Amino acid sequence: MGYENKEEVLKNSLIYQKDFKVFFDNLTKTLSKTTIDKIIRNLIAVDEKFSLMIFDIDNFKTIIDSFGHESSDEVLKVVANALVDELKDDALVGRYGADDFVVVTKAYDYNGLWKFCHNAMEAVRKIKSPLKNFDVTVTCGAATFPKDAETYDDLFLKIDKALYRGKLKGKNCFIVYIDALHNNIDVSNRMERSTPLIGYCHRELMGKDSLTEKIRVCNKFLCDLFLLDSYYYDLEKNKFKIIIGDTNLKKPKEDLFAELVVKDDIVTVNDCSKLVKDHPKLYEYCWDNDIKSFTILKAYAYDKYYGYCLYIDKNSKRVWNTEDKILLSYIVHMISTIRYLTEKKKKTKVKK
Repeated sequence: MGYENKEEVLKNSLIYQKDFKVFFDNLTKTLSKTTIDKIIRNLIAVDEKFSLMIFDIDNFKTIIDSFGHESSDEVLKVVANALVDELKDDALVGRYGADDFVVVTKAYDYNGLWKFCHNAMEAVRKIKSPLKNFDVTVTCGAATFPKDAETYDDLFLKIDKALYRGKLKGKNCFIVYIDALHNNIDVSNRMERSTPLIGYCHRELMGKDSLTEKIRVCNKFLCDLFLLDSYYYDLEKNKFKIIIGDTNLKKPKEDLFAELVVKDDIVTVNDCSKLVKDHPKLYEYCWDNDIKSFTILKAYAYDKYYGYCLYIDKNSKRVWNTEDKILLSYIVHMISTIRYLTEKKKKTKVKK
């Protein structure tokens, strides 16, 4: 299933850097979001021509709701396996979100990219569905750098437009971006890919498990997907807790992160080396613990401040995009609200 080892990936001509670090998605064994994202950004940085596709699993929310998480995981695995088996000699495949995969390959003209997408779609269509009486299909949007777009954001925007057109056509198809046909498509709601992620975490948080277990399950899901470590500072207990991640992380002797969220609910640091001037102690701590980038979110509900959640990337100077931040903000606010309501309920019982 997926890639068998890192050597399969490193031999691809799209990776030209020495000592490039490869990380895999734990579930599908495709490249992690961090890894595939870095490859794309590196190619753009050196102005290397390439084609990019997003394969989005159709009706994924319905699959989760109707068949459960174990079955939806099996769907992700079989789609990943089909794409890697078909494309690994010519392309790189990575998991980009809850229900979609990114494929990077050499630059094609329109006809060449059309044929490439067609072959990939046919490989997926041959999948034996793990679901009873439910076919597994995908929709694909594709574009080429720099012919269709000259920046990272614009490239993904063009692919989103092609993908959206495919969804409107009825799904189970692919669309290669053509500016004259697709440029005016409105995809102002770019958060669509986050919806299944939020839905999954919402169901877990609304479950019957203890608050501690809810926090652990949701954070494990997110940290596995985004290849992060997760920590929580509890203001009341003055404790820095490890939720998911490196247990060898040195707990700070003083609360170095709190000053970052005095004014803002969320602060992202893409490159920790930039902390050296204004936050020298925090910079030193990040350096000692090999922290490349992080996001910190204030944990509060109503008028109650609980502390903060910290998400750390030790692998790269990460660009925390809007989708990442919305998702993490939602989880932290939900956890804080549930904690607040649980404590309030306990106090009410005591009074009675």
